Amino acid sequence: MKHPPFSVVRTHHRRAVLRPVLWIAVTGLAVSLLFAFDPDRLFPWACTLAITGLLALLVRLRQRQAHHHTARLLDDSLDAKNRLEASAELGHRTDPLAAAHQEETAAFLVRRPPPSSPGWIVGLTLFVLLLLVQLGSFGIAGFRLLAAPKPASASTTPTTAVPAGPPPATLTWKTPRPEITATQLEEVPLAAEAESATGLTHLVLHVTLNGEDRPAIPLSAAVATGKQTVPLSLYLDELAPQPYDIVAYSLTAERVAPTGSAAPKPAWPAISSPLQFVQIRPLRDDLQLGPKGGGSGSPAEKFLELVKRLKLAQLNLLKDAFALDHDQPPRTQSDWSGLVQSAGAEQTVIAEKTASTLAFGQEQGAPAEGIDLLTQARTEMDAAATALARPDPTTALPPAGRALARLTAVEKLYTKILSQGGKGKPVPKAPDPFAVDQRPKLPPRENTPAGQLEKLAADQAKLAEDLAQGPSEAGQGKGQAAKESQLARDLEKLAAQAALPAETNEAVKSAAASANEAAAQLAAEDSGAAAEPAARAAQQLRAAVAALEAAGRNQAEAALAAAQQSLNQSSGDLQGSSPGESGQTAAAQAAQNTAATRDALRDAAAEQQQKGSAEAAQKLESLAKAIADSKVQADLKKLAESAETDPAVTVKKLNALAQKAADAQGQLGDPKELQAHALEELKRARANLDRAAQAGPEPMRDLYEHVLHQAQLVAATLGTPGSGGGHEGTPAGSILASLTAPPSPEKNIPLKDYAATLVPPIDALITLLTAEALATADRPQVLTTANANEAPPAYRPAVSSYFESLARTKPKPVQP
Repeated sequence: MKHPPFSVVRTHHRRAVLRPVLWIAVTGLAVSLLFAFDPDRLFPWACTLAITGLLALLVRLRQRQAHHHTARLLDDSLDAKNRLEASAELGHRTDPLAAAHQEETAAFLVRRPPPSSPGWIVGLTLFVLLLLVQLGSFGIAGFRLLAAPKPASASTTPTTAVPAGPPPATLTWKTPRPEITATQLEEVPLAAEAESATGLTHLVLHVTLNGEDRPAIPLSAAVATGKQTVPLSLYLDELAPQPYDIVAYSLTAERVAPTGSAAPKPAWPAISSPLQFVQIRPLRDDLQLGPKGGGSGSPAEKFLELVKRLKLAQLNLLKDAFALDHDQPPRTQSDWSGLVQSAGAEQTVIAEKTASTLAFGQEQGAPAEGIDLLTQARTEMDAAATALARPDPTTALPPAGRALARLTAVEKLYTKILSQGGKGKPVPKAPDPFAVDQRPKLPPRENTPAGQLEKLAADQAKLAEDLAQGPSEAGQGKGQAAKESQLARDLEKLAAQAALPAETNEAVKSAAASANEAAAQLAAEDSGAAAEPAARAAQQLRAAVAALEAAGRNQAEAALAAAQQSLNQSSGDLQGSSPGESGQTAAAQAAQNTAATRDALRDAAAEQQQKGSAEAAQKLESLAKAIADSKVQADLKKLAESAETDPAVTVKKLNALAQKAADAQGQLGDPKELQAHALEELKRARANLDRAAQAGPEPMRDLYEHVLHQAQLVAATLGTPGSGGGHEGTPAGSILASLTAPPSPEKNIPLKDYAATLVPPIDALITLLTAEALATADRPQVLTTANANEAPPAYRPAVSSYFESLARTKPKPVQP
């Protein structure tokens, strides 16, 4: 028989049982190929094969399918009328009945052959191929393992290449400010921000007191890759300082060698944070009346102000020398020695000013102790200037720090003996770097990396526009080549500073390359060929400026949102606290939160001014200034000291500041979206005016305040003339001026009459802003407007003509 029935059933049964096991094996062998050719990944390869074998065994053990089940499936597929199931039941019986049935079933299978199993054949083929590949890969991996070089012995000099340079890493201080004051018993909380590509280790806090080193404080924690915050504390009581002493501190760390590097770690220099200072303030103000009393404008006060100015100058010089000593900028730069020598020249000038102050003090009969301290400071300054002139900032740091300590001691001495009597012309106060609440102004935009990028982008765009107008006149090409070359050099210098975000810096490098290409074409007097790379450089710079602006706005919105949340939380906690100790605690916490919010806004504004959005920086600085000018911290301190003070006024101030933060967020958004939202709000307010007038005075007043606030926000955001300076006499300014305050309840003026006077200016403002929106909209935006009355007249005839043409050309329906 060609197809013995029982053999057919048995073959298909085996394939049905082993098919899942076969495909599990194929899948496992395929996955293990990911590790097969690498001798270092032998363990995952073996684990993959072991898991595959275990899974296949479990599946095989759970198979419970009998021959009868397979026979029934074959009967169904062949329409065999249970022939194969009967053959499976009869098995190997040889009686006449069984033999006759087997012959009849075999004849049926000749007419209807059993189905083939392509899945089984494909799986078996893949299994054999993968098994051969596995054997080949095992041999290759073994050969590589045997051929790998043996590790060098201890006496062998390693020859592995050392990385070209240290991986990038920075350490900066997040808190506190660079110069603060604290009592001699305080714990100063510090927070540093570490950013590295390979991680940092061996963090050490270095501390000096009056220029003298104190034991370094090692930190046990290592820093992972990326941007991480390192919290730590400076315990001043362990240093035993005295009032007016200067404590300087900095944080150093070592880079971690790149992962997988077989070479020993090179001798990379440690990275360091900027140097920061703490001046010890007295536990209480104990000014003493001395025999040489003086008041405002007296010789004693003039002498003290001169000493304060010297201290400020010496403090700044010490910070510069510290930065230069810690490779900021790197010593490999060509101008590093020049910067150190410039610092030495500045130290010489400070020493000369100290000599002049010393002569003035001797003329006025200053105490011998103060004269001696100034003389010592002058000597230390000369030593520091000599070291900086070599140039050697490392040797210059100790005498420069001791000079600062001597000046601080003179300030301490004269503060103790200064009296408050006498008369004289007031002396201008020297800026105190340790003032509790400083308000540093934002640097001019043109002096920041972002401002330089904007200027270079504008200059490149102007030059590209000139080149696009065609061949230049005779002699003009040389001037354009010089301009393009200068722009390329400025772009390369800006990129080398790495002061902008990485993406922007790469765009600046690309623009510099395009500018150099254009400069080369211009030098060859081919202005036509120079137009394309010049336009490309302008486009790259334009995109970089736009990306910087967008990222800055997003960051500023996040900072403003955090400030709004903090102010709202402080207001809510203060309002919800009960009178007494709970209210005082809430006020103290609110004072801390408000100060932290103000400082965070100032830091964010400075960051945006340096490498973000100029408008965002102004918004952040404006809110920080509003917090300082509102004197809300002074109010909160009074509430924290006295339980009888009413917090209502302070809560109102906090709410107003939170609203300013919300308004500033809105003004940083997309102007078109803001315009659409503001128009929608004004229209909704207009629709509710009549209903609110019927409801009573309080809802009416709330609605009016909402309408006026929306109008002013639109004016500030979109540049529409509104309330504020510079918009008087304009149409929108006149409209907003007509939105007068609602009458007081004492005047008994019906609110219906007031609503009648309020509606026209609101309608006029809506009309004006709608017209402004249409003036700035492009054609698709106008065509998709939801209000047909807002469509410009020019579009209406076109739309009408279009539909009329459709009506004329539409084919008539075919009659059935």
